[in-house]
Amino acid sequence: MYIADLCFLRGLRPELVNTRLIEAEHSAALRGARQRDFKFAASGREVLGEGWGADTNSFAEYDVFIERPLAGQYLNVRFACWDGNGRDVRVLWNGASAGTFNVWNTGGWGERDWHFGWARCALPAMTAGWHRLRLTVDGTDSPVNLDCFTITEDQPWFRECEDFDSQVGSGGDDYKAGASAGEVLGMSWGSSALSEAVYHNVGTRALTNAWLHLWYALDSHSGRVVNVYVNGALKAELICARTGGWGSRASEFERVSAHLGHIGAGPFTIRLAVPSAGGAVNLDCFSIEESAPDMSPLDSDGDGLGDRQEAVVGTHPAQADTDLDGSTDGDEWLAGTDALDPDSFFQCLEISALNFPMSGKILRWPSATGRIYAVHFASNLLHAGFVPLSGSILATPPENAWTDTVNQADCIFYRIGARHGF
Repeated sequence: MYIADLCFLRGLRPELVNTRLIEAEHSAALRGARQRDFKFAASGREVLGEGWGADTNSFAEYDVFIERPLAGQYLNVRFACWDGNGRDVRVLWNGASAGTFNVWNTGGWGERDWHFGWARCALPAMTAGWHRLRLTVDGTDSPVNLDCFTITEDQPWFRECEDFDSQVGSGGDDYKAGASAGEVLGMSWGSSALSEAVYHNVGTRALTNAWLHLWYALDSHSGRVVNVYVNGALKAELICARTGGWGSRASEFERVSAHLGHIGAGPFTIRLAVPSAGGAVNLDCFSIEESAPDMSPLDSDGDGLGDRQEAVVGTHPAQADTDLDGSTDGDEWLAGTDALDPDSFFQCLEISALNFPMSGKILRWPSATGRIYAVHFASNLLHAGFVPLSGSILATPPENAWTDTVNQADCIFYRIGARHGF
């Protein structure tokens, strides 16, 4: 058996695959291929063989070495096909049926990177040592250009968006050649205000500095916001800007990330939902891991919102305070106020005295879902710095009220801060 170095795995998220792959053209036994078939965009510049899959009972067998026992793993296959409406490829592992994976019309035979798609099939638990993998098709139909495959372990913090436990808003399966497993969440998902997808049993261990990464494709100028809930609580608001396509090519997918902070031991239920009706968004896959994004979005005006994020929110990418109300667009997004309305900004609405049954001062301010507030005070603005009074005040939309029973002086200065409670 020949094992090639992993050098070309666009379409399958690179951080989720093993560091080795098997080229499909290096089979131990083969039937149905007429001759070698060279394709420029294939991982080894060659696919399984010309015409494979067109003849009855075409098959290819491979000897696969597994270094250690595995449980909960997947076979990931890269392929190209330009005829027909798709077909199933049967998978046998050590002579026993392990299921099937579907190949579809990817729009090309492999001369371009975007001609290839990814398909996936669950494999049984396996011991260390040599195993025999057999891929076969039944009947006569269009040929299939198999490029390469890899075996990956189940990732408890990773999910394909189409592998939901329940969903609302999808019009049916939606196959995209550039998606990590050749498919996105569902056709037209996100158009309805009721659109949601639920995933149970995500994650198994505690993470101290967790980030959520979501891959998506979107070709609408308006963009979309996707809310992320963990065990029913809103944990992230992801701004999905236009990517330039719907996912036919791997280059049309982009990643958006949000910091979740500390997450206790799971498993968890993750719910993805849109806050309102609007355009569709093609969600590919998501992961939760202890790694920050590897790059920051371009932020021309330095307001804390990337230029492409501002295109979704509707604010000006070159003007830090679009509505000229004194608060930057990024601060307004953080506080949950409207960055396009000069009358909507984060402020203290009222400070009133409380005399009975206890003395103190009541502070009121506008609040938004998913925020946590902090209150600081100072006795003067010349020499004394602000001292924290409370740093974990949960939002009670549309308004918060908090009582200061510590400071009795008539002249007190307060400062209220807001952050995402994610």
